[in-house]
Amino acid sequence: DHAAAEGALGVADAQGGPLLPLVEILARGLTPMDAQPGRLRLSVCSPGEPFSRAAAMERNTFVYAGAEAVFVAHARYREGGSWHGAVGALRRRLTRLAVPEDGSVALRVLASLGAAPVPRPEAWLQAALGMASRGLLDGQNEP
Repeated sequence: DHAAAEGALGVADAQGGPLLPLVEILARGLTPMDAQPGRLRLSVCSPGEPFSRAAAMERNTFVYAGAEAVFVAHARYREGGSWHGAVGALRRRLTRLAVPEDGSVALRVLASLGAAPVPRPEAWLQAALGMASRGLLDGQNEP
């Protein structure tokens, strides 16, 4: 999760500035170190509470339910939070999911469960970021 947030900031910097505010939902309690420019960090945990698997699964539910669409870049078959969160989101129909067509067992199974396979993830992500920055994902404007 940390790497994804850093990557999003790196893409924004490479394109001349932030396209969207970066919002992170943490699977632990907030600390004073969480206050950083350009980031909004949220948590349902008590301040300072350590990371836990239960908090991570709860956080994943908020992420899926609050998103119009989610791109699952990597998951391990039947292991870890990415797998269990994506399967739960598909079963509960919390959002639309997309997965890269990378040949991995986990992502093939997620596609068979209803996730949209994406042959070129970088193109999909660039289009989604561009649409969001123009207000198209929330219905503010028409293409």
